[in-house]
Amino acid sequence: RINNVRQLVAIPAQEHILRMFWDDAKNPAVEVPLGDFFCCGFGKECYINSYPIVVAPSRGLNSYFSMPFRKKARIELVSQHKNVIPAFFYQIDYCLYDTLPDTMLYFFAKWNRESVTVKKKDYTILDNVYGKGIYVGTYLALQTLERYWWCSETIIQ
Repeated sequence: RINNVRQLVAIPAQEHILRMFWDDAKNPAVEVPLGDFFCCGFGKECYINSYPIVVAPSRGLNSYFSMPFRKKARIELVSQHKNVIPAFFYQIDYCLYDTLPDTMLYFFAKWNRESVTVKKKDYTILDNVYGKGIYVGTYLALQTLERYWWCSETIIQ
């Protein structure tokens, strides 16, 4: 079970894709831009201090989500930046167990973007999810394309 993922990057984290695979899965359980995984949208530096995510002023990106696996875990970071990454540090803390309970839940994270939303049409945050699990929450980064927009009619249901 992965207990902590810590990363430091020297360039905008929006241009790196974080992928995590559990056991023998062919598709990633996590596939998100690195910055968005750590609640820093649009590649901008931010400070977060919460139980599952901590982003320190020195660009330390920390996740304390429990990420169990039965046989193996594979974590990839794919750079889409035009230049070579000048520096990258990571630390992954994990524990290996002989057995895990049958009730164990895997960790999943989904990223989605809609460039321009349509007025009076609901934006779906999450759908087509099946099986047992716990919905932890949503990190939502949005940017207005209209001057003086102030979110008066936005309702998250």
